[in-house]
Amino acid sequence: LINPELGLTVITGSAYFILRPKYGAGKAILGAVAVATFGAILAQNVALTQGGHGDLVTYVGQAAQAGSALHLPDFSGRTLSTLFSPALALAVLIVIEGTANARASALKTGRPSDLHQEVYGLGIANVACAFTGGMAASGSISRSALNVASGARTAMASLLCGGFILGALFLARPAVAVVPLSTLAILVILAEIELANFSAIKLILKSGAQDRTVFLATFATALLAPLDVAIFLGTTVAVAFYLKQTSTPEVVEYDFSDTGEIRERPKGQGTTGISILHVEGSLHFGATQAFHEHLRRASADPNLKVLVLKFREALYLDANGVLLLRDLADMLKSDGRHLILCEAKADTMRIIVNAGLDQSVGTENVFPFEEANPNLALAKAVRRARELAGGGQAVLRIVTAPHPDLPKPASASGEDWQI
Repeated sequence: LINPELGLTVITGSAYFILRPKYGAGKAILGAVAVATFGAILAQNVALTQGGHGDLVTYVGQAAQAGSALHLPDFSGRTLSTLFSPALALAVLIVIEGTANARASALKTGRPSDLHQEVYGLGIANVACAFTGGMAASGSISRSALNVASGARTAMASLLCGGFILGALFLARPAVAVVPLSTLAILVILAEIELANFSAIKLILKSGAQDRTVFLATFATALLAPLDVAIFLGTTVAVAFYLKQTSTPEVVEYDFSDTGEIRERPKGQGTTGISILHVEGSLHFGATQAFHEHLRRASADPNLKVLVLKFREALYLDANGVLLLRDLADMLKSDGRHLILCEAKADTMRIIVNAGLDQSVGTENVFPFEEANPNLALAKAVRRARELAGGGQAVLRIVTAPHPDLPKPASASGEDWQI
């Protein structure tokens, strides 16, 4: 053979496809061992026919013997700087593969899956691998699937499976050492092709432009660049699409009709002194610009005296949003106007208090959301707004469906909810 490695790859691949139908999916591991042994015998014969030069073929021997004893990893600065990026990418890949494997196994067995415990276990396993020369542990999909298919029902099955593999590591090391790397490489590639979920890939390609772009970008980069670069690129593209989807919060402006009802304000019509903005969606840093534009338009109305913000459906308020609201409160105060925050849920309320935004707005102008009475916070906010605007204590009617857990007043008709 001109190239023994290439010849071994072709022969191993051919033998694999011959053995696979014979052994079946349930005995795939036996077929893999048979192919590897066959490849090792061929490799020895190739070396002998070439004059006994064993270096014509690279064997697994050195890698198989690397974990023969405990050792302390190299923590030098040069090693850390070299391995940081690949290690981080590998950690992301391990978490993705491990959690996906846990969910798939849970669906097949009907048992609950604790993903936090799964990631914790993967971390402990990889710490142990660092001191024994082992490969990064991600919870093997093939062994887990074989374990479940064999009737595994509890975590004890996984422990026994791991124990058997650990025992095989020490007992089969001499045999594994003579397996050519090219044989092992083609076996890994063929096994991964068997494990590929082509139906899922087809679904991703048809589901939407964003999913298709993330998949194709990651796949193409993995073929052209190191795996860590592909993972980082795919993650970056996915995050960029997520920020794009959530960067435009929905804001609906309400005011009062002549009969005292809260209604959606028609575009281009001035307020009656009180404007209510219903904020829905994410308020993270990517949405700050769009949120600022809504607030700017509402506060630019010369008739506005009180601006009420409803936060019941608002999510992920961060420091950028807090700074924006603080500046808005200061600007309104300088003009003799007021800002009221209402229906802020526990997470949002905690950020408001910790950042001191309640002090900037005024604690008397902040009304947290109450689960027992969902409309109470808005009612208090509107009464407070009318006091500040000089409208007195008039009865308020909110045109909306009442909460199913609350009694409906006899005076309320249809979908009107009188407070």
